[in-house]
Amino acid sequence: MDKRVKKFKDGLQISYYEFSKDIVCVEVYQHGKNMGQFCSDVSYFEEWDETDLLQLTETHIKQVKNAKTPDNKNRKKIDQYEIEYYNHFDDMFCVNVYKDDTQIGAFCSDRYSFEEWMEEGALLSVIESQIQ
Repeated sequence: MDKRVKKFKDGLQISYYEFSKDIVCVEVYQHGKNMGQFCSDVSYFEEWDETDLLQLTETHIKQVKNAKTPDNKNRKKIDQYEIEYYNHFDDMFCVNVYKDDTQIGAFCSDRYSFEEWMEEGALLSVIESQIQ
């Protein structure tokens, strides 16, 4: 899947692309401002219609705008990066990526994908793809 763009009302726009054969990532923009992204299993993504995508986009933006710094952050060293990950809401994990004590990126993912990346040691390639 190439990167595809979908525009919604009120200046909302998404770009989505196949991260791997099992994962689709969705970049969210509001009035041209990058509001981060979320990733999900391809099988879930394929079931979403335009209404579902709009609702997920609006929910993502609300969560980003209302996010508090969570108290339950976990830290882990992965190669040259240090990550801080936390449960953002229900089934969503967010990851802050640091290198030499400087934050260089952040992304969110559904719980299932995040746990799978952690178990399979695939998180390093996810991190590298997100910060480039």
